[in-house]
Amino acid sequence: MTTESALSQTAPAHAGSGQSEAPAVDLDHLARQTMGDDDVRREVLALFVDVADDVLTELAIADEVKRAALAHRLLGAARGIGAHSVAAAAQALEAHPASSNCLSDLAAAVSSAKAFIAGLR
Repeated sequence: MTTESALSQTAPAHAGSGQSEAPAVDLDHLARQTMGDDDVRREVLALFVDVADDVLTELAIADEVKRAALAHRLLGAARGIGAHSVAAAAQALEAHPASSNCLSDLAAAVSSAKAFIAGLR
């Protein structure tokens, strides 16, 4: 079993639901995007973390128009690596840039994805 397979199978379960939570990054999608190259995978993930950090910093001071554009930027980056929760939260913020709930949800999704990525190293 590869490290990626083991990590994707160790996602925490929802409390009391009996269902596994999807990992913060879809490792199968990421492997397809990077053609299975570990060096490319690490580089792509590092770039995602940099983009996510930059976007979150800018979102804190952005107006609604800029928030929508920043959310769209992060949406593309998240889709590229298979960070589906981040993509969904970014899409929601793009549609509702004035929503503090959407902004909080995006920050939480990014935090989860970054923690997952840190565990891959």
